[in-house]
Amino acid sequence: MSILKSRWLKIDTEYSKRKIFELISTNTYTKESLAGFIDINHFENSIEATFVEQVTITQNIVDPFGNVTEQHLNIYNHVEFRFIGKDFIEIISPPRSIKSFTHFLTKTFKHQLFISALKIDLRMVLKKARITAQSVIVKKAKVSGLKVGEKGLASVEIKSVSDALEDLYDFSRGSNYILDKVCGQITIDSEKYEFEVSKLGYITCDEDLHHLMVDILVANNNLA
Repeated sequence: MSILKSRWLKIDTEYSKRKIFELISTNTYTKESLAGFIDINHFENSIEATFVEQVTITQNIVDPFGNVTEQHLNIYNHVEFRFIGKDFIEIISPPRSIKSFTHFLTKTFKHQLFISALKIDLRMVLKKARITAQSVIVKKAKVSGLKVGEKGLASVEIKSVSDALEDLYDFSRGSNYILDKVCGQITIDSEKYEFEVSKLGYITCDEDLHHLMVDILVANNNLA
């Protein structure tokens, strides 16, 4: 099974899904524009495309005699993404920086589309997954805001061969904490799938599990 990584963003816009598709389609990448969208597809509940940006890197090459030659190299950054409805953007295999992508997207929508980080309620994700799956085992959990003594707060990461959340409950003695990241295994129809979800909207999972994770995130506003 292949592993799929994605990052989710929250969007707020008055544009309809049809208008979103029109604006994406009229801002395609060309050699002259240096930035734009390619591979644009419209589906019932999503719009998929790839953002391409040409970046020119200039470097100086010095030969053994001290002569300097300026060299220009064009590289192309790609961001594969999709609009899910008109509320979310999912970025597939997200690069380290998406600043150019979000800036171009905002410009495309004439600053009438607002993008923000998506915060996921991990407890709700696990709860919904357990409704569908045969079993959900959390092997690793990262938490913050865990009370230590009367005045201290701590961030900890717990690994377990059984269930990290049960071990965390015993360790915290019922104290409140913020669940930042969970890693584990979901069993569906006797097939086991690995997953990792962070509260900041990053998801890593087996590709065959991806549709379930999308359904859980979108359905019933299961987002913090």
